[in-house]
Amino acid sequence: MDNLTCPTITGEQLRAARDRMGLTRQQLAEALGISNEAVIYRWESGRSRIQTPGLLARAVMHLERDLRSAASVRAAHEMQV
Repeated sequence: MDNLTCPTITGEQLRAARDRMGLTRQQLAEALGISNEAVIYRWESGRSRIQTPGLLARAVMHLERDLRSAASVRAAHEMQV
């Protein structure tokens, strides 16, 4: 067995990531392809278990990276204007 570990995410970590990104539950749900923002609420509050924490963790990491990249592009563009 290798030493690689799969990233996981808890409800508290999901909430912290959503706050860092400045997203509402609805916006996060839409970005992750989840049809109901109540799912995000249940995960964050611990009322529902995250069935695929590794997959969700990777999706959130990619979303955060994409949002940072978009912010960098906007900042660079604003500096040119």
